[in-house]
Amino acid sequence: MSRKKTDPNELKVVNVRLVKEASLYSTEKITSPKDAVRVISDELKTYAKECLSVLCLKANGQPICWNIASLGTIDSAMASPRDVILTAILAHASSIIVIHNHPGADHAELRPSQEDRDVTRRLMEACDIIGVGFLDHVIVGAGNSGIYSFRAEGELDRLKPAGRVWEKDSNNNTVKEGGNIMANNNKTNEISFEIKERLGALSEANENGWRRELNVVAWNGGAPKLDIREWSPEHDRMSRGITMTEEQGMRLAQLLVQRAREKQRENADRDAGAR
Repeated sequence: MSRKKTDPNELKVVNVRLVKEASLYSTEKITSPKDAVRVISDELKTYAKECLSVLCLKANGQPICWNIASLGTIDSAMASPRDVILTAILAHASSIIVIHNHPGADHAELRPSQEDRDVTRRLMEACDIIGVGFLDHVIVGAGNSGIYSFRAEGELDRLKPAGRVWEKDSNNNTVKEGGNIMANNNKTNEISFEIKERLGALSEANENGWRRELNVVAWNGGAPKLDIREWSPEHDRMSRGITMTEEQGMRLAQLLVQRAREKQRENADRDAGAR
């Protein structure tokens, strides 16, 4: 049987796309990551082998699709970040949640292994490079043994590198984490930070989990300062914000108290006049 001769001048053009499989269905609407994780968890609890999957999300948090990136043995599901990232790219995902199962684990044993942590760290780094948010890694136990959330247990913060940076802000200034480089108006600066103390939230979280917070942050190894800005759920990305010294913060607090008292007096005078 003769083979077709390869044309040395030929460069094959291919089309890479997602292929739709049979869908998962729920008795309730699937409109949020929490809804999708619930449906996927119910599905993975029935699997006899360990598998690692990825849930792709839009910028508003609406689920796009779910893909099993790796199917392994009863106690292992090796997956390359490449397999997970490929799904996110093809789905045009704004963020992802990684979900995998521990078929033989009950609730008391539902803890991440060191391999789980290593895979999570690599996925976080890969997502940062391509600009896709890594929201959580969820482990599903067998039967009704529950789930383990890296985010809820604080694992994501512990796995993050020490230096973090910004993504694109409202003025489209570029900020990247990987090499701690921030490009702003064609100027390149090294940016690093450490949150020394989290004082509290100043707003409710938006649909993507971002919220405005008051923290004590040390920038570029400098002295810690009061800091007000919006942060991502994992505190690896942030908006532009305001920093101030402790003295300036105290002065701000005095001005706010003074304003509140003036408002109270105005309201009391208005109520007295109404009588």
